[in-house]
Amino acid sequence: MIFATEIKQYISQLKTKSGNPAGVQEQTRTENILTAFCNKLETWPEETDYDTFRAEIDKPDNPKFATENINRVKKFFAWLELERKNDTMTENEVIDVEETTQPLDGNANTEITAPIEPEETTTPAPVKKKSGRKVFDTVNGEKKSEKLMLYLTPALIAKLRVWCDMKGISNVSYITALIETDLDSKTDKINTFLKLRSEL
Repeated sequence: MIFATEIKQYISQLKTKSGNPAGVQEQTRTENILTAFCNKLETWPEETDYDTFRAEIDKPDNPKFATENINRVKKFFAWLELERKNDTMTENEVIDVEETTQPLDGNANTEITAPIEPEETTTPAPVKKKSGRKVFDTVNGEKKSEKLMLYLTPALIAKLRVWCDMKGISNVSYITALIETDLDSKTDKINTFLKLRSEL
């Protein structure tokens, strides 16, 4: 199913009209309807997709049911479109991922450290935020302060761009979602390793 990762991300930050986090019941209801809608999609939805889905879920005894759920779906795709615009990179921009490879033996230092910047004695000029870039992670609220560099072959980046265009998301969102999904399944192992290393 396309947009599965995006649905998970959207549900995790779903809010009520008053701005409070949505309850479990609303999260479940929204996730179910988005999953049912996206299961039939192969690319970004068109108006005919909404009309077809409305006919499928219409309940004559509850005329509001279809309208409320179509609104849930449209809100999701409006959010996703905004995410796509905010995360869009220019065609010539390189995705930075800096990799440090070190042996994991007892004598090696396995910590990756950032370069130390010299202390400034003067007040720095205010930095203008780049337009169109999100500063905070939408799931955990953390500031996106770490930069990585990744070089891809022309063939691979071409496939990546086509796939992301089909899904209606940016390259950055797609790569980030893949990393998050993979590492979420390894949380226990990572925490165990960090705990053991801190006890050395």
